[in-house]
Amino acid sequence: MSYQQGGRHGHPPGLEKTGVRRHNGARSASIEPEPPGIPLLVGTEPPPGPGWHRLLLVESGVVRLEGGASAVTLLPRSLALLLSGSASRVLKGAGAVLRGCSFGRSLIDPLALGQAVVEELDLAGTRSATVGHRSVRLSPEEFREANGLFSFLEREVRDRKPGCDAMLRLKLMEAILILYRGRRQAAPADGPVPFCLEEVQRFLQERYADALTLPGIAARFGFNPSYFSRLFHRQAGVPLVEYINGVRIRRSCVLLKRTSLGVLEIALTVGYNNLSHFNRYFRKLVGMSPREYRAQGEK
Repeated sequence: MSYQQGGRHGHPPGLEKTGVRRHNGARSASIEPEPPGIPLLVGTEPPPGPGWHRLLLVESGVVRLEGGASAVTLLPRSLALLLSGSASRVLKGAGAVLRGCSFGRSLIDPLALGQAVVEELDLAGTRSATVGHRSVRLSPEEFREANGLFSFLEREVRDRKPGCDAMLRLKLMEAILILYRGRRQAAPADGPVPFCLEEVQRFLQERYADALTLPGIAARFGFNPSYFSRLFHRQAGVPLVEYINGVRIRRSCVLLKRTSLGVLEIALTVGYNNLSHFNRYFRKLVGMSPREYRAQGEK
């Protein structure tokens, strides 16, 4: 797998609409167009200088943190803290998507977070740790919560409502606590990567209309394509392609019954770019053509 230096590629949609500043020649989204009231920058660019921590969430693909004598691979749903002064480089695999923020050490409030959190994550920089990052792979529920926090940060940056700085502090602390809690509850990291069928199925049911491919789906969840295909078939009971076709055809049945869209338009809407492929799969799964199915419902 090839990797590229982490940077502006893979920013979440809408991030470029926020205020933008330049630090040492690097383009980065800041919490406001003017100088920020607190040391917090939203985005995946490296921090502007020393004394800043960096929080990264891997939405999809694979990311490697390399630096010094240590290296770690971050799979989808991983949350990582790069500590102030860390020499870790962020190397993104093909198709990797990150969300992130950088924040000054002055934002860390030991009284609000708790001394145990500060010490576990070394947020005060009191230990001479050789590993300059802390990471964990979140559960699907924890990932959705963390993803929501990053979305909240981006909205606060964009809207700048009264009390924005205080809200940014609070949501940042929540994200740090998710990392702490995940690390305390995590199973040993030397076992195989867990395969969550429900998570994959949820993704396919939401993105069925996209141009889905086995390599793309496998990379999103951090697996080798052939291994991912075997795991899915074993746990779902059907091959991946058949599952995707089933989702698409079921959706097309709803559109045939409830809308006046033409058959070609429905085929394109549910993810087929070839009408003959759509007709063939529809007949295979439903037992009749799309037009016959619609006519049957009109009787």
